[in-house]
Amino acid sequence: MKYKFCPDCGGKCEKKSFKEYLCGLCGKSFWDEPDIGAAVLVHNPEKGYLFIVEKKEPSKGLLGLPAGYVDNNETLEEGAIRECREETGIEVSDLKYSGSNIYQVELNGVEYKGVTAFFTAETRQYGKPNDSTEVEDVVWLKKEEIVLEKIGSVDSREFIRRFLSLFPSAKQE
Repeated sequence: MKYKFCPDCGGKCEKKSFKEYLCGLCGKSFWDEPDIGAAVLVHNPEKGYLFIVEKKEPSKGLLGLPAGYVDNNETLEEGAIRECREETGIEVSDLKYSGSNIYQVELNGVEYKGVTAFFTAETRQYGKPNDSTEVEDVVWLKKEEIVLEKIGSVDSREFIRRFLSLFPSAKQE
């Protein structure tokens, strides 16, 4: 057990799930490191690139990629496909590994570190997204409409910057 005691209040922590611990005194959650995530930049020849509009802080209202933590007993590829389907309702094909980034994020005063594996993919089938507490909307942008500074996640922004570096029409404010 990584978190025996809460780093905020000193209360005793109990294991809640595979990687999550919950403080019995203040109720804050903490996770084992490193977190492993998967994200996918989806392309459609007619529509452009798929982005989500974030619903939660710290990136509320900013753009992001369909992404999330890889579940226990799930490959990186399976995680990317599942997150895309859950957040957007879109099934993807031609999934290709495109790199990874290390990230740091602070939640509830605790710094977490992890790695995100990035993939590119093409649209295969459209469906209905799950109701989400994380996704406000789904938008398609042509490469010339992408403003990197409107992407909330630093690691996603850097991945997209590298990916689109072949396309000088991507806006950088």
